[in-house]
Amino acid sequence: MAQVSKTTNSWLDDKKRKATFRFDVIQIILIALGVLYLVYNFINYKNLWIVFISSFVYLLILAIFIRLAILYGRKNIRPYYLGHEAEVEIFEILEGLPDSYWVMRDPINSNTGNVDFAVIGPTGIFAIEVKSSGVSLDVKWGRLAYNGLSKYYGKDFVKQTKNGAFKISQCLKACGLDYFVQPILVFTHARGLRLGKNKLDNTYIVRKEWLNDIILEHKGAFVNESKISKLLVCLAH
Repeated sequence: MAQVSKTTNSWLDDKKRKATFRFDVIQIILIALGVLYLVYNFINYKNLWIVFISSFVYLLILAIFIRLAILYGRKNIRPYYLGHEAEVEIFEILEGLPDSYWVMRDPINSNTGNVDFAVIGPTGIFAIEVKSSGVSLDVKWGRLAYNGLSKYYGKDFVKQTKNGAFKISQCLKACGLDYFVQPILVFTHARGLRLGKNKLDNTYIVRKEWLNDIILEHKGAFVNESKISKLLVCLAH
């Protein structure tokens, strides 16, 4: 199993804890409101029919509220939530690498964007960008096309991935470590594209099933154990 930096472990634990806490709080609030409403009606009216009707109205309003919240969430919250779920899924896949590999979450986090994961191991250094978009991918005129378009809602994922690799490379150079950082763009739900282990614009573009194979079979510069330690120290700052 791949080794994981302390910051990555704390990120995953914090994410699970927050998700569980939010879900529990919402359930408790809704149940408490319902119980208080029923008690209030029973004390004031002492009529089972009134309590029944008012309870039905309360549940109807609650159901409408939940439905509206779901619709709002699909449009505004769901993409953000799915993005984080995809990152957790990819993290669990990366853990399946041999213990000679290290996985780091957010090694570079700046005002211009972050890098989802960096992987450091004997076959090289990798900057991994994770996307949960269920788009149809294809190659047109030497570029990645998203549902037939050159950009996905104004975003060029390949460029974003390469920028992330460049940031890591610059960070390493500042520490006196000159290494090529291989960009990998990984999709958890995309359709269509079958590049296999070939690159597009010097970037691997793969589905999650291929991710570890790409890393293990990459023909990059050999990184020995002593160098890995220096790289980890550099990216941890």
